[in-house]
Amino acid sequence: MVVPTVGDRIREIREDLALTQEELASRAGLSKGFLSDVENNKRNLSSRNLLGIANAVGTSIDYLLRGHTAEQAITQDPIVIPPELSRAAEELNLTYSQTIDVLEAQRSIIARRSRTQLRKLSVNDWKNLHQAIRDVFG
Repeated sequence: MVVPTVGDRIREIREDLALTQEELASRAGLSKGFLSDVENNKRNLSSRNLLGIANAVGTSIDYLLRGHTAEQAITQDPIVIPPELSRAAEELNLTYSQTIDVLEAQRSIIARRSRTQLRKLSVNDWKNLHQAIRDVFG
Protein backbone atom coordinates (compact mmCIF):
# COMPACT_ATOMS: atom_id res chain seq x y z
CA MET A 1 0.00 0.00 0.00
CA VAL A 2 1.45 3.34 -1.05
CA VAL A 3 0.84 6.14 1.45
CA PRO A 4 0.08 9.47 -0.25
CA THR A 5 2.52 12.29 0.46
CA VAL A 6 1.76 15.93 1.18
CA GLY A 7 2.55 16.67 -2.46
CA ASP A 8 0.16 13.94 -3.61
CA ARG A 9 -2.64 15.39 -1.46
CA ILE A 10 -1.99 18.92 -2.72
CA ARG A 11 -2.10 17.75 -6.34
CA GLU A 12 -5.31 15.77 -5.72
CA ILE A 13 -7.08 18.74 -4.11
CA ARG A 14 -5.81 21.15 -6.78
CA GLU A 15 -7.10 18.88 -9.53
CA ASP A 16 -10.44 18.38 -7.73
CA LEU A 17 -10.80 22.17 -7.65
CA ALA A 18 -9.85 22.36 -11.34
CA LEU A 19 -6.95 24.71 -10.57
CA THR A 20 -3.75 24.87 -12.55
CA GLN A 21 -0.44 24.85 -10.74
CA GLU A 22 -0.05 28.49 -11.73
CA GLU A 23 -3.43 29.41 -10.19
CA LEU A 24 -2.76 27.61 -6.92
CA ALA A 25 0.78 28.94 -6.69
CA SER A 26 -0.53 32.48 -7.16
CA ARG A 27 -3.23 32.03 -4.49
CA ALA A 28 -0.68 30.60 -2.04
CA GLY A 29 2.04 33.16 -2.81
CA LEU A 30 4.44 30.60 -4.30
CA SER A 31 6.15 30.14 -7.62
CA LYS A 32 4.73 27.59 -10.06
CA GLY A 33 8.09 25.79 -10.16
CA PHE A 34 8.22 25.46 -6.38
CA LEU A 35 4.65 24.10 -6.27
CA SER A 36 5.52 21.63 -9.03
CA ASP A 37 8.52 20.43 -7.03
CA VAL A 38 6.32 19.99 -3.92
CA GLU A 39 3.70 18.03 -5.84
CA ASN A 40 6.44 15.82 -7.29
CA ASN A 41 7.97 15.28 -3.84
CA LYS A 42 11.21 17.05 -4.74
CA ARG A 43 10.84 19.85 -2.17
CA ASN A 44 9.50 20.16 1.36
CA LEU A 45 7.23 22.90 2.60
CA SER A 46 7.81 25.33 5.44
CA SER A 47 4.96 25.70 7.89
CA ARG A 48 4.16 29.13 6.40
CA ASN A 49 3.93 27.72 2.85
CA LEU A 50 1.90 24.73 4.05
CA LEU A 51 -0.55 27.09 5.74
CA GLY A 52 -0.72 29.22 2.58
CA ILE A 53 -1.63 26.21 0.45
CA ALA A 54 -4.15 24.93 3.01
CA ASN A 55 -5.86 28.33 3.07
CA ALA A 56 -5.77 28.62 -0.73
CA VAL A 57 -7.56 25.29 -1.23
CA GLY A 58 -9.80 25.47 1.83
CA THR A 59 -8.49 22.47 3.72
CA SER A 60 -6.70 21.90 6.99
CA ILE A 61 -3.01 21.43 7.59
CA ASP A 62 -3.95 18.17 9.31
CA TYR A 63 -5.43 16.86 6.09
CA LEU A 64 -2.43 17.87 3.99
CA LEU A 65 0.02 16.31 6.45
CA ARG A 66 -1.82 13.19 7.57
CA GLY A 67 -4.71 12.61 5.20
CA HIS A 68 -7.31 13.23 7.90
CA THR A 69 -8.43 16.08 10.10
CA ALA A 70 -8.20 16.51 13.84
CA GLU A 71 -11.95 15.92 14.04
CA GLN A 72 -11.49 12.52 12.37
CA ALA A 73 -8.65 11.72 14.76
CA ILE A 74 -10.87 12.56 17.74
CA THR A 75 -13.34 9.88 16.71
CA GLN A 76 -10.53 7.33 16.36
CA ASP A 77 -8.54 7.89 19.56
CA PRO A 78 -9.60 9.66 22.72
CA ILE A 79 -7.62 12.80 23.44
CA VAL A 80 -6.30 13.39 26.91
CA ILE A 81 -5.51 17.02 27.64
CA PRO A 82 -2.84 17.36 30.33
CA PRO A 83 -4.05 19.38 33.35
CA GLU A 84 -1.30 21.95 32.78
CA LEU A 85 -2.47 22.53 29.21
CA SER A 86 -6.06 22.75 30.39
CA ARG A 87 -5.07 25.45 32.91
CA ALA A 88 -3.00 27.33 30.31
CA ALA A 89 -5.91 27.16 27.85
CA GLU A 90 -8.25 28.53 30.47
CA GLU A 91 -5.86 31.39 31.31
CA LEU A 92 -5.37 32.17 27.60
CA ASN A 93 -9.12 31.84 26.91
CA LEU A 94 -8.50 29.23 24.19
CA THR A 95 -11.29 27.30 22.54
CA TYR A 96 -11.28 23.51 22.63
CA SER A 97 -10.12 23.44 19.01
CA GLN A 98 -7.25 25.83 19.74
CA THR A 99 -6.27 23.72 22.76
CA ILE A 100 -6.20 20.58 20.61
CA ASP A 101 -4.06 22.43 18.03
CA VAL A 102 -1.49 23.24 20.74
CA LEU A 103 -1.52 19.63 21.96
CA GLU A 104 -1.11 18.30 18.40
CA ALA A 105 1.77 20.72 17.76
CA GLN A 106 3.52 19.52 20.91
CA ARG A 107 3.02 15.88 19.92
CA SER A 108 4.38 16.60 16.45
CA ILE A 109 7.48 18.25 17.91
CA ILE A 110 8.05 15.34 20.29
CA ALA A 111 7.63 12.82 17.45
CA ARG A 112 10.33 14.60 15.44
CA ARG A 113 12.68 14.76 18.44
CA SER A 114 12.31 11.14 19.52
CA ARG A 115 15.75 11.04 21.12
CA THR A 116 14.79 13.85 23.46
CA GLN A 117 13.96 12.94 27.04
CA LEU A 118 10.25 13.57 27.53
CA ARG A 119 9.38 15.89 30.36
CA LYS A 120 6.09 17.11 31.71
CA LEU A 121 5.31 20.62 30.50
CA SER A 122 4.33 23.33 32.97
CA VAL A 123 1.49 25.79 32.46
CA ASN A 124 4.06 28.38 31.35
CA ASP A 125 5.63 25.90 28.90
CA TRP A 126 2.21 25.37 27.30
CA LYS A 127 1.63 29.13 27.14
CA ASN A 128 5.04 29.62 25.50
CA LEU A 129 4.28 26.89 22.95
CA HIS A 130 0.94 28.54 22.14
CA GLN A 131 2.70 31.89 21.64
CA ALA A 132 5.33 30.29 19.37
CA ILE A 133 2.56 28.77 17.23
CA ARG A 134 0.84 32.17 16.99
CA ASP A 135 4.15 33.77 16.01
CA VAL A 136 4.60 31.30 13.14
CA PHE A 137 1.01 31.09 11.90
CA GLY A 138 -0.14 34.62 12.73
